[in-house]
Amino acid sequence: MQLREALNDIAEIRAQIERTETFRGLRSLAVSASSLLVFCGAIASHYLQDQQNSVVVFVGIWATVAILGLVGAVAEMWFRANRSTSQTARRFVWQAHRAMSIQLAPSLLVGAVLTGVFVARPEISWVLPGMWAMVYSLGLISCRQHLPQAALWAASYFLVAGAACLIWAIDLTELNSRLAVWQMVVVFGIGQLLLAFLIYWKLERFDGETEN
Repeated sequence: MQLREALNDIAEIRAQIERTETFRGLRSLAVSASSLLVFCGAIASHYLQDQQNSVVVFVGIWATVAILGLVGAVAEMWFRANRSTSQTARRFVWQAHRAMSIQLAPSLLVGAVLTGVFVARPEISWVLPGMWAMVYSLGLISCRQHLPQAALWAASYFLVAGAACLIWAIDLTELNSRLAVWQMVVVFGIGQLLLAFLIYWKLERFDGETEN
């Protein structure tokens, strides 16, 4: 009986250490809010895209959505870190954030360069939603050590969904088509909700409002 209790205690301590070592600055609230931004971006795309400059408008709308989502995530992390009474916890959050930024940088750079290429070549701009999804998938994978292990399911979703976009949109030559907007909604709207759920289920449900 004592041996079993000791083993249970060891397993509990190990689980607690794993949760502590996981970057907890990225929260489900900020990720789910980014999903809401995707739906707002879809509405904006519906009303603002025009026939003459559709690719530029499309990229501008979704770049704005991405930037707002990133700003929201950083703002929430900053708020939680500064509200924490533990200096060690605050230092850990900022160190993890810096490490994530470095790991994400190559994916963001590649995505930005490819986007510029496709804007300059509107005839192949149909690849944008799928390409963005696959680049984002690589970004999540590169940050896997700072995310719950289950976040790899979200990365897999973005990878598969991005490939599906490229296959099904092979004949799409104009981004003013509603198909491109629906691709963004299905891929990123649902994908971000999935990521938010995984973060909540694997981290936040254990301790509610644990401070970082």
